[in-house]
Amino acid sequence: MRCRSPVGPAAEKYAPDTSIRRRRGSKNAEGYLKGKSGKKPIGTVAREAVQMAEDARIITIKKMQEENLENERQAARSGIARRGRTAQRAV
Repeated sequence: MRCRSPVGPAAEKYAPDTSIRRRRGSKNAEGYLKGKSGKKPIGTVAREAVQMAEDARIITIKKMQEENLENERQAARSGIARRGRTAQRAV
């Protein structure tokens, strides 16, 4: 069973704990599958792994948006400061 994170390597950066739990859950589901433990435990563990992947995706997207917003704010502050210095030189 493979449960690939939909946001890929970014989840490792922005949601490392959740990504680790997702991988662990996926490995557990594979173990249940190999041990032929029945459908119920496999389904439960597999659902948890998928939920962890979704949680990692949501956390990653939110943190990426926050980072982009902060970068835009920083760029705006830099632009305002630059324009201010240019205006002072012109005077």
